[in-house]
Order: sequence, then C-alpha cells, then structure tokens
Amino acid sequence: MAFSGIFFLFYFLPTILIMYYLAPKRHRNLVLFVGSLFFYAWGEPIYVLLLALSTVFHFFCGKHIAQSENGKKKKRIFWGAISANIFVFALLKYGNSLLVLLNTLFTLQLPTLPIGLPLGFSFYTFHAISYLADVYGNKQRAQQRFLHFGTYLAFFPKLLAGPVVRYCDMEQQIEQRRETIEGFSAGLICFVVGLAKKVLLADRLALMWETIQAVPFAKLSVLSAWLGVIVFGFRIYFDVSGYSDMAIGLGRMFGFRIEKNFDYPYLAKSVTSYWSKWNISLGNWFSTYIYCPLKEKAKNSVYIYLAIFLVWCIVGIWHSATLSFLVWGIYFALIFMLEKRFLSSVLDRLPKWVGVLYTFLLVLPSWVLFTSGSFSGALSYFGAMLGVSGAGLITPDFLYNLHSNGLLLVVSCIAVLPYPAVLGRQFMKKSPAYTTIFVAIGLLLCLGYMVNGASLPFIYFHF
Repeated sequence: MAFSGIFFLFYFLPTILIMYYLAPKRHRNLVLFVGSLFFYAWGEPIYVLLLALSTVFHFFCGKHIAQSENGKKKKRIFWGAISANIFVFALLKYGNSLLVLLNTLFTLQLPTLPIGLPLGFSFYTFHAISYLADVYGNKQRAQQRFLHFGTYLAFFPKLLAGPVVRYCDMEQQIEQRRETIEGFSAGLICFVVGLAKKVLLADRLALMWETIQAVPFAKLSVLSAWLGVIVFGFRIYFDVSGYSDMAIGLGRMFGFRIEKNFDYPYLAKSVTSYWSKWNISLGNWFSTYIYCPLKEKAKNSVYIYLAIFLVWCIVGIWHSATLSFLVWGIYFALIFMLEKRFLSSVLDRLPKWVGVLYTFLLVLPSWVLFTSGSFSGALSYFGAMLGVSGAGLITPDFLYNLHSNGLLLVVSCIAVLPYPAVLGRQFMKKSPAYTTIFVAIGLLLCLGYMVNGASLPFIYFHF
C-alpha cells in the first residue's frame, strides 16, 4: 500500500486517523499496531506473518539480553539473533540469485525458491538490529511491554522504506505523546509536500528518464546521456526524499516527531558531506552499527581505510548482489578514502561553488551504476556520456526532451534548493489561511495526476 495510492489516501489513512483519535489515549498504540499490520498485509498478506514473528522474536531477544547476568550467555543471545537476521535476509534477498549462479557455473538444475524479499523487510530488520544492539551495549533499556515494542517496529509510516529511527528516539513518544492541532497541521503540510515531490516531480522525471533510456546507446548523444543522469539524479532525490517527507508528516499527524532525513545533499561541497545529508537515518545506521565498531578496533589508519572500504561494499551489496552495485560501493569507498586523506582539506580552502560542482560531477555518474540493469549496460552508457557511441554531441532527441520538459527541469533545479522551503515557512507564519489554500491546491494537483495515471512504485521498495 503506497502513500501515493488512491486506496491509502481515501480509505486507509482517513479510517485509521478516525479510529486513532476516537480511541482513548491508552488504546492508541493498539490502534497503530493493528493498523500497521493491516497496512502491511494489504500488500504482503503472507509476509505479514513474518513481520509478526519478527516482532515477537526481537521483543523476547531484547528481554533475554537485558536479563542475562552471564556475559557469555548475553553475547550468545545477541549474536545468535544477529546471525538469524542476516541468514533470513540473505536467504530471501539473495537465495535465488545464488541458485542461478550455481546452476550456471556447475550446469546444475537446482530449482529456484518460491520466495522473494518482502517489502520493507530490510528496514524493519534495521530497526530490530539497532534495538538489540542498543540493549546489548547498555545504551537502551529493554522494553517490557510487547505492544510498545510492536508499535515501534511495525509503525506504518516508516515500515516500508524508513526513515530508520532508533528505539531510544521513539521510546518516550510511544509511552507518552501529545497530539495537537498545530502538530497535525504541520504533519499534513509535510505529507502534501512529500506527495508533490513524488507525484508532480519524481514520477514525471521517471517518464523522461525512460524516454532517454529507451534510445539505443549507439544513437545516444553526449548531451542526451548527461541529461539522462541529471534527470535520474533529480528523480531519485524527489522519490526518496518525498517518501521521507510523507513518513515524517504522517508521524506528526499521530503525535510523533521524526527527524528530517534529507538536508539538501546536492548543495554539499564534498562527497562525504553529500552522504551525510542524503538519507541521513540510513547513513547513520551503517555508521553507528558497522563502521564505528570496526573503527574502534582499528590499530592504525590503514585499518580505518579498510573499514571504510568494507562498509561501502556492504552498502553496495545491500542494494543488490550485482557487479554494478558492488562497483558503486567501491567507487564511493575510494572517494571517501581520498577525501579523508587529503581532498577534504583542499576543498575547505576553495569557494563553496567549486565543492558543490565537484560533488555534483562525482555523484552523477554513480547513478548510472545504480540504475543500469547490468554492468555491461552501465559501461555502454558511460561510453555514450564520453562520446564513444558516435552519435555526436547533440541530436534532435536532446532538443526535443529539453524543449518538452523545460518547465519540469527548471522546477526540479529550484526544488533541490533550500529557498522554496524557507519562503514557504515564512509564508505560513504570515498567512496561515492562504497556506491552507495552497496546500489544498497542491493536494488536488497530485490527485489529478494520480487519477489520470497510476503513481510509480517508490524506488527504495526494491531494496
């Protein structure tokens, strides 16, 4: 059930909001937990059992870890739970790919497994692992009430694609929160902004990207190829940040405050800074639970660089067990190491626009690896970007795409900047009545596009 779907907007969301606010405060977590299970079951009716079992499993693991006075037993329970998570994740996500590889290498005829990765499985696994790690490291008390933990793990706004929120950041709000009209209004505005990013920008850019991608690489001009990666870079930003805005807005509507997940990454003056502003919660998860523990055990700078390399390889493989994503991870690992070694100090001394341009030109090509179906396809596209295809610098296709989508591209360029948000906040303070009108117009525009054509799936639903 996508946030940008008609069923969610007209049936599920109004129903759960009415039930939530009619329920006594002591039963509102129950409404959220049951409603979240229904939300997940709508799209994954079989795998909702996996979500329920995961909730029970991690709840009791957390309790046993906290109650264990024997250090070795505590360690066994923790690492046993982590190993179980990794095994199930690897089986669901990579099991069939491994079987295909074995069949190809050894001419076997092993049947594929009748399974696939459930929507949101990565993200609620991240939430569960962070909870167990914090309990194990004595950074978080184990929750003793199953309903509270279930509400955290299954909370539908963040269930399918984040943001990844640690339990310590939600614990107090789960146990006691205050819903207000102001908070609900702010959440509604945030949700509509995210919906507009998705429906009015990301989905329109996706159609433009598909048009460019459909041209045979041998006929793709240099400028068309570069336009394509720019379009995809904007598309994935509006898609993922739009989802985060909707999730954060929904949280506010139910009384929860979730921290922002994007901080204008395309204005970063280094690649390291870029990734600290892009999908912040996910980056913090990999940093907190993988990189920092490795860094603490590092004996010298060489081990720190190895930790950076390993983490980025894991990030790449987490997206997909393909050569394209592995190379994508290695690419950023090398940039991170170079920036840590000497580039960051150089960039700090240069004007900001130089750093922004440097970052933009390094990040853009990475999206080719991210979106290509194969590594060979990515190499062919890189060839078109460098003029190897032989189609020349410019073709009529490029001029047509630029002319027919000029307004979309201009709006996209403006929307990645902080100025619209700053002006919007100032306008809301001065003219709350007009703000309501603009939000209603934005919502109607989104609904108009959604009725005329189905909204595309969110990109991170694939992961």
